[in-house]
Amino acid sequence: MPEQDKTNNWFLMKEKFYSKILFILLLSLLMILISSSYYKYIIKEDFILYAEVSCDPSFESCFIYECSEEDENCDSNDPNQYYKIIYISDMLLAPLILMHIPYH
Repeated sequence: MPEQDKTNNWFLMKEKFYSKILFILLLSLLMILISSSYYKYIIKEDFILYAEVSCDPSFESCFIYECSEEDENCDSNDPNQYYKIIYISDMLLAPLILMHIPYH
């Protein structure tokens, strides 16, 4: 019987060891993922900026924003306003680009 206890004890120790290794690996992976996302979005600022800007339908393909009577942002002379969606991925140029684009 003591030999069976030794065997069981050995398996329990081995199981604890593997669970610790698995925990350390998963924790390391989580830390790598968090730090890489932090570097990409906070330090490198590598994300896409989305903006709705005014659009001239005679030159470009535009979306139509249909105004309601309660909407304060709409022009009373034109019930439909045209806009387009732009995506800017270069964060160094984004302030310069958005400064010169009129919003609707």
